[in-house]
Amino acid sequence: MKLYRVFPWDIDAADDEFGGALYAPPTNAGRIDNADLYSTLYLASHPEAAVAESLGRLRVWRRASFFRAGVQVALAAYELPDDTPIADLTSVAVLTKLGVQRAPDVVSRDREATQSLARTLYGSGRYAGISWWSYYAPDWTCVALWDRVGLRLRDTPIRLDENDPAVAVAADALPRQLFRSAGKTRRGLRK
Repeated sequence: MKLYRVFPWDIDAADDEFGGALYAPPTNAGRIDNADLYSTLYLASHPEAAVAESLGRLRVWRRASFFRAGVQVALAAYELPDDTPIADLTSVAVLTKLGVQRAPDVVSRDREATQSLARTLYGSGRYAGISWWSYYAPDWTCVALWDRVGLRLRDTPIRLDENDPAVAVAADALPRQLFRSAGKTRRGLRK
């Protein structure tokens, strides 16, 4: 399966080091994170979904939106073997087995609840990660991997900016105001 990720890319970093395409920081900030057990690499089914997941919290996207701590973000494409065991949280059978009463709880912003669910799945030893639908668009899939043994980088990452086609698609889908470097916007009025 082909997956995508937006991350702050340091071209000089090794893939598994900070700034690298396969680096997953140990944190408890994300929905699926349990840093005491594993580090999580967040990916998406479409390039625009990866952009939306990375920038969606911002209402306006402009040149500065594509930098994290002074480092420009990049879009990377990955390949994950189709037989990788992923807990599909869009499956009613999986949700029932986990005791999830309401499907929207899967995309809840309640980190404690979603991290607890991830801890249970990780503890089962049956899965390499979890998939669910995007908070921003239900036809986009998000994948969180704690076991990345089969994950391969497909190509060299591509630096992202406000003129990238995946950014334009994501901005239209959310919708977000996108300021292009030439001074034009895709949504809303330029101030």
